[in-house]
Amino acid sequence: MFHSNTTLLLTYLIDALFAVLAIILARNILVTKSRDLRHGILPRRCLGEGRDPVSEGRSDVPRLDRGIQFILPFCISAFALATLLYFYISSSTEIANVWLNSHQHTPLLYKISGLWGNHEGSMLLFFTFLTAWATRLRHTDSIRLASFILLLIGGYMYLAANPFSVLAVKIASGQDLNPALQNPYLMIHPPILYAGQTLCFLLWIKACLTPDHPYTRLCFFLLTLGLVLGSRWAYGELGWGGFWFWDPVETVSLFPWLALAAAVHVSKKNPQHLRTCLLTAFPMVMLSLTLVRSGVLVSVHSFAFDALNGIWLGICTLIVVIISVVILNLHRRRENLSSLPVEGRGPVNTFRTLTAFGFLYAIIILCALILMPVLARIFFKMHITIDEHFFHQYINPALLIGLAFAGLALRMKAHVWSFITAMLCASLWCFTMQPHLHFLAIASTFIAFWIITSSLNYAKNIFSKGFVAAHLGVGLCILGASHAEIFTTKLEVDLNHLPPAFASYPIKHDVPRLDRGIQQSPNVTKEIFTISVGEKLLQPEIQHFHISHTTKHQTAITRVGLDDIHATVFKEEGRAKIELTHKPLINLFWVGIFVVLLGIGVSIRRFFSAY
Repeated sequence: MFHSNTTLLLTYLIDALFAVLAIILARNILVTKSRDLRHGILPRRCLGEGRDPVSEGRSDVPRLDRGIQFILPFCISAFALATLLYFYISSSTEIANVWLNSHQHTPLLYKISGLWGNHEGSMLLFFTFLTAWATRLRHTDSIRLASFILLLIGGYMYLAANPFSVLAVKIASGQDLNPALQNPYLMIHPPILYAGQTLCFLLWIKACLTPDHPYTRLCFFLLTLGLVLGSRWAYGELGWGGFWFWDPVETVSLFPWLALAAAVHVSKKNPQHLRTCLLTAFPMVMLSLTLVRSGVLVSVHSFAFDALNGIWLGICTLIVVIISVVILNLHRRRENLSSLPVEGRGPVNTFRTLTAFGFLYAIIILCALILMPVLARIFFKMHITIDEHFFHQYINPALLIGLAFAGLALRMKAHVWSFITAMLCASLWCFTMQPHLHFLAIASTFIAFWIITSSLNYAKNIFSKGFVAAHLGVGLCILGASHAEIFTTKLEVDLNHLPPAFASYPIKHDVPRLDRGIQQSPNVTKEIFTISVGEKLLQPEIQHFHISHTTKHQTAITRVGLDDIHATVFKEEGRAKIELTHKPLINLFWVGIFVVLLGIGVSIRRFFSAY
């Protein structure tokens, strides 16, 4: 079949626009004259007068020239993204990316979200966010540096990950989106996570001049929200029954979040430490991109398994790391930390600095654990397995020890009172709420109540000081997560031999315990099973996708108080079986996450109002 003229014309137009984009970025690098850094990190006239042109918000770029610098590149990349979206909605299967990830019978929601459900489309979305944040730059040296990085990433995207490649012949129908990705969370999780990761790019550029910037907290909020949405997706879609699996790709996505968490916790009176955290964030984003998209880490989240991706992105990552190290050393020479005011060296700020560097050390430890099996396989021909059981056994207890200091981080005057109250509450909780005594459960319960009681001392400021709500949410998260992890119960039975009760919730006999139904649509056939647990109905599904010829088991989740009950149906040797899972107090974890996000939001509002 022949290609449509419209499709070919649009692809040619995109090629021409990307050539214009490359010219603009090269012009920014070569033509723009350096003014901010011509005498070092900042002009001597500004340093001598105690002024910082960046923090003052002034631009040394003419207003008309500013539009060409990054607004036009953003418009080009946004137009390319909109064009690819048009190809997906119209099922233009002559485009290789659309043919591989969509079908004419795919629901519209998954046609749209399928755009970033693959390597090439997600890189285009990532690049579009980069150009969008770059429009906030106003100074010549930051523009030159940003243009250089954008030219590197854009060149990789166009030459090695081009989503507009055209098939030699047009094929009538595509191969459909991966069934594991056909979930409403795909619509919001990747865009929000990419928005946060690319905002790290803006903070990285800004940190080269001045580290204190209100976007730090906004970036931390976006990264946290993106990780939470991904966690919620995995909780129900992948059948793990947990909010965190320590999957390799999940773990590397923590790297930029940990760097931003360090930046949020470090004192503003230590600009060198704050700059270190911000200069770490974007290199961690690039490292995660390299590991995920090169095939080095194999996971259900992996987008690509091409060594060429690893070479391209690895070079980009190395360049970003080298620039970060050089900038950090230049600033370290110019800044004298001993000249900080006395209050900047007090015990509170020292504790905050130690907390921040604890987050950075966590990046090093997690990175070593993730890469250890890969390096052992390459250099020593050894097979080492570091899976979720290793993390649950060793990392989670170490994480609890670190979180124990969160109760001290609130600058409370009554730590002794909080400590005694936490001991009493934890003792009462353990003997009344826990089915049996468990050392890790007791320790986590005490730590959770210690953080909660310390936060409640500042309860009147919960809507004015973000750290209060954030730490209160952390305490609730620890309480819910630890109980759900330690006291989870599972039952796997034949579908026709359901027990009379599960986890103290009766399975009623006065109503049909099992009802099998069939739902058909153009792209999927669903086998729906309905069981009654207590007063709740669960409807797990077995989904048969016609186009990809794959089967997916959709877990059903129902909330009973603060608990969750999961039901998953699968077939084994021709017999249908059901796995029931009881997650006690798991909803405390999700409530705690909401409170944490509320605290970060309060901090954002307060910080922006100060600017």
